[in-house]
Amino acid sequence: MSREARNAPWSIGKAAQAVGLSPASVTVDAGASETITATFLGDGTLSAVSSDPSVATVSVSGNVITVSGVAAGNV
Repeated sequence: MSREARNAPWSIGKAAQAVGLSPASVTVDAGASETITATFLGDGTLSAVSSDPSVATVSVSGNVITVSGVAAGNV
């Protein structure tokens, strides 16, 4: 299995408030995961979507976004 780093565009949606991300970006190897912590004021639901789930998937639990690498290559 190739462990080449791969970039995957993704987006985060949060209505009516600014969102801070820490770290602001991550590089994830195929088969690995990284987390990003989101901070925002007020109530609301945070969502995240990968533009290419064959490259990377994202999931949200509370204010923690997990980005998981699926395959090697570049997008």
